[in-house]
Amino acid sequence: MKILIVEDDPKTIKSLSKTLSNCDNTVQIADNNQTALFKMKENKFDIILLDWMLKDGDGLHFGQLVREYSDIPIIMLSAKSDIKDIVTALNSCADDYMTKPFHEEELITRIEKLISRDSKLIFRNTEFEIKKTNIDIKNHVVRHLGQIVSLTKTEYKILTTLLLKQNTLISKEELKERILNNKNQAGHLINMHIMNLRKKLQKDLEIVTIPNRGFILKT
Repeated sequence: MKILIVEDDPKTIKSLSKTLSNCDNTVQIADNNQTALFKMKENKFDIILLDWMLKDGDGLHFGQLVREYSDIPIIMLSAKSDIKDIVTALNSCADDYMTKPFHEEELITRIEKLISRDSKLIFRNTEFEIKKTNIDIKNHVVRHLGQIVSLTKTEYKILTTLLLKQNTLISKEELKERILNNKNQAGHLINMHIMNLRKKLQKDLEIVTIPNRGFILKT
């Protein structure tokens, strides 16, 4: 696994690098936003461990820039423990959040869980045409009538999950666990994202709601 650590504390860098390298991972370090962006352009990573407070600004900004073109898993590592900060990070770019100090064994488990979750989406085809909508899995791009459709990370994950099991019922519980990473999060969030998908794709994709059961993408 190739991991990018965006962190400026020498002790944390040394400790994380040693622990992750000992688990047969390839680790690269960036101690500021500019270096992190350069490394992202030059390499293909499996996951990012991101500190919030960096020398040249906050890591949240870097995460937001990454989200404009990639859905790579991001774990935010920060001393900020206020629930508002945690929610901001999760809504902005992070897939998971750990408050410093943390146990490295727990971090490794969370990394493995995120990677395992994302690897479940395996497509034989890398491009799909459904009516007037084109879905480019390889490049994470969705086009409607030839124009790029701006989807949030969550919307894109819902779309690809439905696409993977097209014409098959997917329960709301499964979507909550896979997309929101938590079965206990409010189900109305899934309904909201589905509604946004329909609007953005001008109802070109037939996502059928089965009351009290789930959703089907009919193709």
